[in-house]
Amino acid sequence: MCSSDLNYEFSGVELCDGPDCLKVKGNLAAGGRVGVELSPTTALYGKLGYASLTIEATSGATTASDSKGGVYGALGVEIAVAKNAYINVEGAYADFGDFYGTGFNLQRRQASVGFGFRF
Repeated sequence: MCSSDLNYEFSGVELCDGPDCLKVKGNLAAGGRVGVELSPTTALYGKLGYASLTIEATSGATTASDSKGGVYGALGVEIAVAKNAYINVEGAYADFGDFYGTGFNLQRRQASVGFGFRF
């Protein structure tokens, strides 16, 4: 089983030190998904693609935002709960590299549970 994958995730992550704040606005990811059927109702899959993380910095009354891109991957399992419905559990990782020459390597790790429909 092969398919393409496109998603956007909203975020509420914010780190502040007095009037200075760094906030993750969202993450856009696109890639491919390859899976293998373990049983008629269960599949194991992996995803690989490109992700773009949007970050907003605020200092007093000044606000600026920028996006940083990098590679992402995920492993998951999908279980059919009806003819056209499924649940899934997934672990994902993205590496956006050095954060603008600061020596800080920006990475993202995530675990998720989902519910979906097939058309």
